This record gives sequence, C-alpha cells and structure tokens, in this order.
Amino acid sequence: MPGQEILRFVQLVAPKKKSKILKLNLQLTSFGEGVVNARGQEGGSKRVFELADDFLGSERFELDATKIELAPKAFDFVAALREKSAQPLSGYEELIEYVFGEAPADLVEGSPFKGLRNKVFDGLIALKMLPEKHPRLLAEYADLQRAISIIERAAEKDERLAELNPQALLAATISLPEEIFPLPSAAAERGDPAPADDRQGEIASLTQEIADLERTTDEILSLGARDLEVVGPSSETKIGFVTEAPASSVSFSLPAERASLFAAPTQDIARDSSVVFKRSSVEGLTENTRTLLSSLGIDPENSSLSTVLDKLESRSFKLQKELNLIDAPPAPPQFFKLGTTTIPDNFPAFPGPGGLAQPEAPGVPTSVGQIRPSHVGRLLRTLQNIVRYEAEEIAHVENVVIGESKNRETRRLRRTEESFTREEETTREEERDLQTTERMELQREVQNTVKDSQQFKIGASISAGYGPVEVSVSTEFSTESSSESIDRTASSYAREITEKTASRITERIREERTTRTIEEFEETNQHGFANNTDEHISAIFQWLVKVYRAQVYDYGVRLFFNITVPEPQYFLLNTLAKQKAPVEGLKQPDPIDFKPGDIKTSTYQKYVRKYQVEGVRPPPKQKKIISKVFRYPETAAPQNEPPPEEMTDSLEVPIEDGYKAVEAYVICLRGRAKHGAGPHPNDVLTGLSVFIGEATLSFISDQAHVIKGNYHTSLADEVGSIMIGLHARNIMSYVLGIEITIVRTERALAQWQHETYDAILARYQTLEAEYRERKAELETQEGIKIEGRNPLENRLLERNELKRSAITMLTGQYFEEFDAILGFSEGRIDFDEAVPEGRYARFFENAFEWENMVYQFYPYFWGRKSTWQKKLLLQDVDATHAEFLKCGYADMEIPVRPGFEAALMHYLDTGKVWQGAEPPDITTSKYVAFLEEIKERREQEEPHQEFPVGEPWEIRLPTTLVRIRPGNSLPEWQQDEETGEWVPVAEEE
Repeated sequence: MPGQEILRFVQLVAPKKKSKILKLNLQLTSFGEGVVNARGQEGGSKRVFELADDFLGSERFELDATKIELAPKAFDFVAALREKSAQPLSGYEELIEYVFGEAPADLVEGSPFKGLRNKVFDGLIALKMLPEKHPRLLAEYADLQRAISIIERAAEKDERLAELNPQALLAATISLPEEIFPLPSAAAERGDPAPADDRQGEIASLTQEIADLERTTDEILSLGARDLEVVGPSSETKIGFVTEAPASSVSFSLPAERASLFAAPTQDIARDSSVVFKRSSVEGLTENTRTLLSSLGIDPENSSLSTVLDKLESRSFKLQKELNLIDAPPAPPQFFKLGTTTIPDNFPAFPGPGGLAQPEAPGVPTSVGQIRPSHVGRLLRTLQNIVRYEAEEIAHVENVVIGESKNRETRRLRRTEESFTREEETTREEERDLQTTERMELQREVQNTVKDSQQFKIGASISAGYGPVEVSVSTEFSTESSSESIDRTASSYAREITEKTASRITERIREERTTRTIEEFEETNQHGFANNTDEHISAIFQWLVKVYRAQVYDYGVRLFFNITVPEPQYFLLNTLAKQKAPVEGLKQPDPIDFKPGDIKTSTYQKYVRKYQVEGVRPPPKQKKIISKVFRYPETAAPQNEPPPEEMTDSLEVPIEDGYKAVEAYVICLRGRAKHGAGPHPNDVLTGLSVFIGEATLSFISDQAHVIKGNYHTSLADEVGSIMIGLHARNIMSYVLGIEITIVRTERALAQWQHETYDAILARYQTLEAEYRERKAELETQEGIKIEGRNPLENRLLERNELKRSAITMLTGQYFEEFDAILGFSEGRIDFDEAVPEGRYARFFENAFEWENMVYQFYPYFWGRKSTWQKKLLLQDVDATHAEFLKCGYADMEIPVRPGFEAALMHYLDTGKVWQGAEPPDITTSKYVAFLEEIKERREQEEPHQEFPVGEPWEIRLPTTLVRIRPGNSLPEWQQDEETGEWVPVAEEE
C-alpha cells in the first residue's frame, strides 16, 4: 500500500565543495591580459565585450577547433574516457600516454600543449562573453578544457582522480578565473547602483540654490547705511573762487580731485561716483554669502547696493521660473467606470505621426545586482503507513454474575444546547454497535500545526508546491557540512511536527468530549448478556489506538535565491495615495506642517496654490526708489523778473513703513551764474548746496560758468521720513533731481510672513471643516460598506510587488529601458526593441518558480524611521495584506526552475541572458559548488523517484474504537529493557 503524505517541506542546505571541479587557470595571453586590464578601467563593462568581439572576428580564433594542434588527440582522449569506468591514477596516465604518445608530465611541458592551452583559454573566455556569436563552439571548447584540466591533474599526480568516475569528470563544471569573471557591471562602474531620479535631483538643486539666494539677500539687507561708502568724485561741500582777471581769462580754483571733472564744459552727465560696501563690512559677511556672490560675478567692494540686490533678485526670478516649469503640480487623476472596472482616462498623450524621434539602438539592461544564489533546497515529503492497532486503557467493564441475564434497549437522539455564559458541561454516555474513526485526521492536523508554528511570522506565505522552508546551515559554503547531520535535521523537523500533531489530535478528542451535548439513541438496539456458566464473568472493553510508521523521503533538489527587499509596498502605497481622492471624490487637506518663518518669497505661492488662498499680499520688494525734483523757474516761460540772489527750498519725504533709506543719487543740470564772470563781491558764492538727511552735497560753477554734476551718497538708515533742503546762490535757473533708495527691513518681511501664514491657516481650517462635513455626509449616505479588496487580489498585488522588487535587486535595473511601444493611438510596436526585451522578460519569468516563492514580512521598524508613525496603526480587513503594507523588509526564498541553473549562472557572470540551447557548465568558482551539488543530486534522482532520509519512527493516534479484551485478565504494561519504553504484556487467551 503506497504511503500517505502528511507533510512536505523544503530543507535549505549550503553546497559542499567538490573535488571533481575542473579549473580554467588564468593565462596571460595578449587577449587575456587585455581583458584583465580593461576590467580595471573606466568603461570596462563595455570594453571587455569589444575585445571579445574583435578576437572572435580575428585570425587568432579558430572556428574549427580540430585545426588547433593536439586538439584532435584531445577529443580522442575525451571520447576514450567516456568509455572508461573508475580507475586508479595509473589508468589515466596510461590512457594519456596511449593517445598523446607522451607521459602527462612531459606532455604538459611541451610547446604544443601550452599552445593548445592558450588557444582554448582565449576561445573559451571570448565565447563565454559572446556565446551568441558561435553557439555550438562553446561546448567544444569546454570539452577541450576538461581534457586539459584532467591531463594537468594527472601530471601533478593528483590521487583524487582515482575517486572520481570519468563520466562525472567530463560533465564537471569548469571554474572560470576570478581575475576576469564575473564581468564588471555598468551599474557598478557608475558607482551608484540606484540611479537618482533626474527630475527630482534637478528640483532639489534648484530649490537649494533659491534658498541660498534668499539667505544671501537677507544678509545683504541686514547691512545698514553705515556699511556703505562713496567712491569716485568727492562729495564734500566745496565752493570755487573767481579770480580777479579779465572775463576772457576767468578760471576757477578747484580742489585737485575735482579738477578733472570740470576740466571742460559739457552737458553729458555720467554716474562717475557710486556707493559700495566697505571692505570691513564685506569681510564680515559669511563664507557662504561671499562664495555665492563670487559665483554670480558680483564684487561687493566695487558694486553698488542696488546692483547687488538687482542681480540676486534677477537670478532668483530665473531659477523660480525654471522650478515652476519642472515642478508643476500634476493634474489630478481622472477615472471613469467601464463595467465594474475603474480606469484612468488621463494617460500621457501619445505623439501622432511624425512627432517621434528615431528610436535608439535596441538593447536591454546588462547590469547585474548584488544578489547571488544562497542555498540548495531539497523537497522532502513525510509519508505514513499504518502498521497495526493496539489495545490501550480500559474503556468500560460489563459484569454478569452467575445465572444473570441482561437486556438493554436504547434509542439515539442528538440534541445540542449552547449557553451564552461560556460555561460548558458534558454529560455523555454511549454504547455503540458500529464504531468508526477518521483516516485523514493526521494529515489535516499536520497542516494546522505547521500554520500555528508559523504564526510568529505574520504574513508568511507557504507555497502550495513546496510547503514551509527549513534552513539547515548558513548561506556560506561549508566544506565541513555532514550529509548525515543534515538528514537528521530534516528527519527531526518532520518528527517534531508529526508528534506535535499527534498530541493535538489527542487533545482535540478530549476537548470534543467536553462539548455540552446530550445524546440519546433514536434507533433501537437490544443488548443481552446471559451467564450460563458456573462463574461470574466480566466483559472488559479497551480503547484501540492506530500505530503508523512515518518516513521522510527526498523528492528532488532546487537552487534557491534569498532576496531581502526594503519596503516592497512603497510603489503600491504611493499609487493608492494618488488614486484615493479622485476615486472617492473626497480629499483631506494636508496639515499645516510649517511655521511663519518657513514662508519665503520664492515659495509662498506653492502654499497659496496648495490651499487655494485668495487675497494674499505679495512679499515686500527688496528695494524701492523715492524720486523728487526741484527746479527754478517753475516753467520754461521767460522770466519777467530777475531771480533773487539766494533761493531755498525744503521738503519732508515720507518713507514707507518697513523700509529704511540707505543711499541717494543727486543730479544738477544746466545751472548758470546770474552775474556772469566779473568782479562782483558775490561771485565767490555762486553755486547750489543740498542736504538729504545727514548727507550734504554742493555743485559749483565751472570755467564756462555752468553749474552741473551728479553724486551718490550714503544715508543714515532713516525711517519714517527724511528731510531734504536746498540752497542756491547767484543762479539764473536750475533743475535738481534726487533719487533715494530705500530697502526692506527684517521687520517688514516678518510682518508679511505672519500675515501670509494667518491667511493660509484660515483657509486650511475652512477646508478641513468642509472635508469633515462632506465625509460625514458621505458616510451617512453609504451605510454599510465592505472595506478592502478580495484577499485573492491582495495576494496577487503582494506577489507582483515582491516579484518586481526581487528582479530589481537581482538585475540592478529599474525597467527603464523597456520602451517598445512607439505610441500613436493604436500603440505601435518598435519591433527592434520588442524582440530583445521580450526575450529578457521571458527569461526572468521562466527562470524562477515564482509560484513557489516563499516570503515573510519583517516589522515596520526595519524601514525608514520617518514612516513609523504612519505604518504602526495602518489597518486592513485582510490581516496579511495589512502586514505587507506595514512591513519594513520582505524576505523571500525563490526557487530556480530546473534546467535554468546554468543559464542563470551565465547571466551572473556576464550580465547577458542565455539565448542558445543547453548552456555548458562553465562558471565562476562562486557558483561551481551550486551547479555540482544540483547535478550530483539530479544524477541520483534519475533511476529512483524518492530517497529515504533518516530513520523511520512510529506515530500513535487515539481512536474512538473499542474492543472486548479476551479472557478475564486485566491489561498490564512493563518496561522494555532495551528501549526503556512501556509496552503491553501479552494477553491471555
């Protein structure tokens, strides 16, 4: 009778290093040396393939391997070995001498053999990199390398050859040189396996630069008028003296520093003075501010305050414009219903005909992540076979005295009573004519036991194909691992589970007997006892137990990858967050998580748009100009009366609240002396003087008797208002213009920030109140609503997200090169892209048994700390899905589909998916042990379907069956001297 399966599980073990591994040693040929050098250079991932391509297309590579010297004999040697059985080292030596005509030691020292070794090395390396060039040649060169390795081991007197079967040697995996493989990954060369989002990086860069400009502007504005100084012509009040000389030779005696300004009569007024920052004030600026000003080409010691502020504002405006273009808020997603399906209707528009650039050369990712195979897993099944029934404790005793007859009629009626007090009581009395028991109870209860043992791993998924996973040893290679120890571990695990289950069944039966149930027999049964003997008799009823024998069997081996990914739910949660509001028609406003000081002139519009605030006052400007003009006469009409000898004028100019006066520019045009050039006592006073606040300026007549000039001057940080006064002497007419520069104070900015914050806060409170009111209204209208999704849909979502994250970790790429759809309304396909991309996708879909992926979720605190509060109380009606949404990491064990092991190793070695037929067993030393372990197991699996693991054990299960004990003796038990177990004494007949 075939055994009944009660448990299956996968045991993960580390592969053991094998003595039959054949190694491809590094040969410093010109090609090999070029590849090694290219690996260490920038762009090496591309360069090594170029070298391989050049080599395979050159005369150095032999397309016909038999043309290489000694290669035909090497093929003969391989063919002869395939016919041999296990033999001592001398057998290998004799065969080598027979085929090649030389002893192994002499053969390997000869030039022909060294030439063969070098040519096979170059060909094997190049074909490994580009197997699609000559798919069939890789296997031929691999056979040549196996022959070379065996000959070299024989020359070294390696006694381990005698332990190995020649057929196993010729099928052994070839270990590639670590100096070359695995090939460098393009992602690793970039130094950033996770390429940053260019758009997000640009946004962050612009935002930071704008913030730096604002900080610099605030620091400049914090300076006062006393941090400024005038450079250029002197602004001191000087009056020229007219000499006593003929009119034709009248000249002014001017200070030397002013002589050049009035050297020649002119009406062109140039701003040849300016107000700049003092050197001491510039040195007091922060290092960051000085660096930023320098990067913008601003020299504060030679630039006016207005110039500095204008350049900073212009740069900030330009950056803000760029930021608004790339960081514009996305249009809210819109959806429509098609049956019961919700579909977004605002997919990005596809370009029409003629609107597409030529597609780039076809390609798929060639990067390789950092994930490597971790274990070899054995599928183990525990089978049971019933062995016997045994009598156990006494269930009932029926006594019949001499001459007594007993008759009993019973009827059966089952009635169950339930009490809400949760107190249970059972009154049970039964006699059965026919008694039955279940056969599948152990298998059913084993599954419950396994589930209970996995309860601490909330979210753990047990695949239907393999069952739970039991790790036996570490993920690193262990040459000391014992097969017997591993088998004992597997057997112990299965035995522990089944024994726990047997105990559960026993407990379950006892619990059933405490059910508050009253049973009466409805059918009529007549039981009669008649004692016609000369002695009293007793009928002893005993419980029967079933005894099973259980055995663990090995049913095959799989290669496993262990992949741990952070926050696998990240993309799903972000997608749900964007879709939630439009689908539900309700959106809660984001809470106010900023302070008034966080509102900047460059960012306040973001908050205004976000909360839809109206009537917000723009930020106060950095600087403003107050202009005033004085002139005489008031009109251009001819004067009827001569001007007075002296004229004065004054004005109080208000300064806007929140600003201070720091600089003034004064210009005087077309003033002429009233009396001309002559000996007049008042000529010495010809000119015009002005005071602005605490600053004083004077304009005097030049050699042409014209009063002209322009000056800059610093002020004294006047606030509220500033006084202007004017005094003119011996002047026929004049026009005097004054520009006063006022700049924003810190108080003005702070006041605006608080006003803006108050407006935003008020609008937020209004939106929050509307949201709560609308939410309450919708909840009232909805009534009873089923929350969450179908658990099957949740499992599909979870597995797809885990699968996507696993492939990203395995390949080191983000699916950015998969763009085979050209667009257009019908979705045209780029055929050149679709073919390689389809092969790439098919490979990773088929290379793993995703349906048997086993995973478990680690708690939220292994994720980003900034997400703890949101994840901690996250809820879903599906408890497993809730744990997926909250987890910090997900740990997956993914089995490789049988037959794809060598192809996966090829991908890990080269970054390319295998496109040929059966890939040869040639890989790096890191993966050789995995391939050999699997190959060895598969070879053993072919003639047999199962292998017993460990020793069998017995399982005793209680039943509801009873039997009459023969004779009148009571049961006894005694201890077995060998096993120490208590066993029943043989019954008396």
